[in-house]
Amino acid sequence: MLPLIQGRQAGWPGWVWACFAGSAIAFGLFIAIERNLERRGQDPLVPLTLFRQRTFSLGIILVLTLYALIYSYYLALSVTMQQGLEMSALGAGLVYTPAATTFFVFSMVASRIIPKYGRRVLEIGTIIMASGYLATGLLLVSGPRITALLVIPTLILQSVGGGLVITQALNTVLSRVKPESAGVASGALSTAQQCGGALGVAVIGAVFFHFFHYGPAEADRVAAAGDAFAAASIGAFVIAVIAGIVVFLLPK
Repeated sequence: MLPLIQGRQAGWPGWVWACFAGSAIAFGLFIAIERNLERRGQDPLVPLTLFRQRTFSLGIILVLTLYALIYSYYLALSVTMQQGLEMSALGAGLVYTPAATTFFVFSMVASRIIPKYGRRVLEIGTIIMASGYLATGLLLVSGPRITALLVIPTLILQSVGGGLVITQALNTVLSRVKPESAGVASGALSTAQQCGGALGVAVIGAVFFHFFHYGPAEADRVAAAGDAFAAASIGAFVIAVIAGIVVFLLPK
């Protein structure tokens, strides 16, 4: 996370790439230690046998991508509304209120129809969600100056899909975990939520602030905010597509 967040501001010096390499080595050592503990019959922090279950191993990726989306995108939205359009924190929150209400409604709908239609609900949800991010990006790239009213309809579209998939993802992933492994599995998923959120903020934040540069004029600031939020929307679309691919790979 540190090289991702600090690397852009520092101009991507050598120590950033050394940190990336070091993190990969450290992760490999962690896996080796956990495997060794498991082989000796001791208690590893994360039993690697969990990852032999396709639903769980894919579910970790799904949770990482979904929470990378929701943490990072609404940070970008808040900065766009407050710094780009100079709205208050309350005003920025009100921009998201219709989408939040939509998310709540469709999360309730998902809980009712998942037992009947299963994975298909998640598939439809990811398609709608990805379409919402893409629509926001294309709308802003096509030329109109960004306003709160301009993005509210596409935010609502994102929330229709998000409500169908995000709230049900954890239940879906845990559905095939053995009862004796449920505690450690849910802990691993909670960790994936936090890591995904931090990773999303680092990646989408880097994309957003790369474009959010402006001069002293108000028009420059608004234009920069529109460009930055468009870039963040396209980045979110890419992550949503990855989540959709994982959903289609889940067992029915």
